[in-house]
Amino acid sequence: MGLRTIVFPAAATVVFLILGAIYAVAVPLFEAPDERNHIGLIAYLAETGSWPRQQPGIVTAWHQEGSQPPLYYGVLAGLTGLFGWPDGGPAASAPFCRRTPLPGPAT
Repeated sequence: MGLRTIVFPAAATVVFLILGAIYAVAVPLFEAPDERNHIGLIAYLAETGSWPRQQPGIVTAWHQEGSQPPLYYGVLAGLTGLFGWPDGGPAASAPFCRRTPLPGPAT
């Protein structure tokens, strides 16, 4: 193995970790630009126990997140069902985010 086969992946990993750390410090927890969509989908799953139907032209609390792979959302909805939301409901998880009332689509 040449030095390049070791140095490049190691340097790329270090740069990735540094950028990730900067992003984690710069963006407050639960305040990423699409966090309200993630919270909306988790709340929907926790409250209804079913996966939402994506319908073109209808705006929902989860927007495009309803078409994402379900494992992450299913696990978090299960944990939410066990432990509940913080005081104040789902909106308390991201105080600067507004959620559409559940369970139906936004009107």
